[in-house]
Amino acid sequence: MNKIWGLIVLAGLASCNGAETNKQQEDALSKMNVDNLPKTSVLVLDTAINFGSVKEGEKVNSEFRFVNIGKNPLIVQFARASCGCTVAEKPKLPVMPGDTGMIKTTFNSEHRAGETVFKTIWVTSNADSTFKPLILRGKVEKTN
Repeated sequence: MNKIWGLIVLAGLASCNGAETNKQQEDALSKMNVDNLPKTSVLVLDTAINFGSVKEGEKVNSEFRFVNIGKNPLIVQFARASCGCTVAEKPKLPVMPGDTGMIKTTFNSEHRAGETVFKTIWVTSNADSTFKPLILRGKVEKTN
């Protein structure tokens, strides 16, 4: 429990001390073993996003929302996509109880003409139940 409150204090300091403290906190969060942190509960609001059709070469930004419905801060340690064409960005700070967080994704459709997109994003956190895989869908049309 002390680790969680230490992270909350770090979050407060980060807002006062700028980018250097944010980087230190991000490094500390990425090195923590979320299995050893107090558990919390999460409600994933967006488990699948269909972005429709895009022209080859376009980048598609999406946001998968979730709510910390537990009593402890929610720490997302990793968000990883199934393919190098998709980048997943996790929250940099703990998501406090009652707050909404987002996993942001960017899909790069370059060299994917005619492809039906089905990308999976896996999330590792201290939630008491595992995040369901997040799904990004769409279609890439060939440019003329």
